[in-house]
Amino acid sequence: MKRSMSKVIRVIVAFCIVVSMAFQLCACSNKTEVTTTVELPDKQDMFNQIDEYKAQAKFTSAIELYRQMKEYDYISDKDLEFYEKKYTINSFICCWTESAIKELKDQLKDPNSLVIYGLEIRMFENNGNIVIILDYGATNSFGGMVRDTFVKPLEVSEDQWDEWEYAVQNHEINKDSQFDAFINGTAEYDKGARNTYLT
Repeated sequence: MKRSMSKVIRVIVAFCIVVSMAFQLCACSNKTEVTTTVELPDKQDMFNQIDEYKAQAKFTSAIELYRQMKEYDYISDKDLEFYEKKYTINSFICCWTESAIKELKDQLKDPNSLVIYGLEIRMFENNGNIVIILDYGATNSFGGMVRDTFVKPLEVSEDQWDEWEYAVQNHEINKDSQFDAFINGTAEYDKGARNTYLT
């Protein structure tokens, strides 16, 4: 009788273990994976921020934001390549513009009074020259504001002509806020472009 009772207990214990394991397996299979979602920045907000950077001549910050947009798949490889080309173009136009403004300020009675109203870039293929023309205003010796133009020539080698022609036609330096950034020294661009494109 004791043996049969002991056998029954062993069977019941074994049954309980099997049932317990079955429940555990069910519980594991029914578990759902918890995934955390990272909220991406708004695409249009990023484009708006880029426009703001460009308006302040902060081209380095603009291109960094374009690269972030590529990481989020907001723009394609081809788009990024186009924007990086524009960044290079703007960089060496920035170098030239800032260089011209510095030269102009050195000639003024009151450099702090300088205001840039606009710039024009002209190309003369017959002699390989390009000139940047600054339309500016500054106070004279009598304290009156005088408006004038300042011309800075740049000699371009034949192998760089096509690049400069494209740059002159496609640069984005055309806003008062950008000119202010050059005057105040707050413009952001690839300063290394000066070594490549300016003599």
